[in-house]
Amino acid sequence: MNFIELYKELKRIEGVNERFVMESIFGEKLERLLTKNKIDKRKVKKFYRILNLLKKGEKPEYIFKKTTFLDEEFYIEKGVLIPREETAEIVNYLKELKNKNFSPERILDFGTGTGILAIWAKRIFPDSQVVAVDCLKRACKCTLINSKNKKLKIKIITAKNFKIFKKKFDLIITNPPYLSEEEFIKFGPFKGESKKALVGGKKGYETFLKWLKEGFEVLKPKGFFISEISSFWSKKILRKFEKYLIYEKKDFYGKKRMWVFIRF
Repeated sequence: MNFIELYKELKRIEGVNERFVMESIFGEKLERLLTKNKIDKRKVKKFYRILNLLKKGEKPEYIFKKTTFLDEEFYIEKGVLIPREETAEIVNYLKELKNKNFSPERILDFGTGTGILAIWAKRIFPDSQVVAVDCLKRACKCTLINSKNKKLKIKIITAKNFKIFKKKFDLIITNPPYLSEEEFIKFGPFKGESKKALVGGKKGYETFLKWLKEGFEVLKPKGFFISEISSFWSKKILRKFEKYLIYEKKDFYGKKRMWVFIRF
């Protein structure tokens, strides 16, 4: 038995990040592991325990209670949305705003999940007050742990809507649930992930439209509302809010990924 054979066993499981699993179990970079001959027998036993879980459809992120975003490690628990690479488009746009001398006093990350957007917002705008909100207590726990691990001060609130806020924001960022019920069945299973964090309604955009409407009520004039979106959505769903849409961002594959609104 050697590391190459173990690696090949992982390769047989569809959708598993072999590097992530190998490095999480054995504590070394994959390239180094593949050149080694000696293996700790205790870790081999651990490998096969985890391999069995992966074969049953368990997510490695929930097994190890960690996930990666932009090559950085974050704490995560079962039931909290696993960050996707598409969300990096929002981070990139925040950097663009910073380069244009945009200086928000208050920032809201609504539906924060693991807190990755709140954390990046605080890094990009260190003088801003950043508020992170999620309806799931478990997600707020993850955000708290991650913000402490990154040594960043973020206000974390458990809430279901925007109505709790009396003071308005200069910037609202969000990655809302945007799968339709049909897409949830078609693209699943999403074992371990909260359906609430994935499905945005029967058509997929109902939650987004609700958040957009409520978000605008707590958004300052000239404030930005930035949201990740489904590549299947049309601007027609926006109705009266289409006039506030100033930018549509496509990803590397040419798919729509982000809408940017400004309140006039």
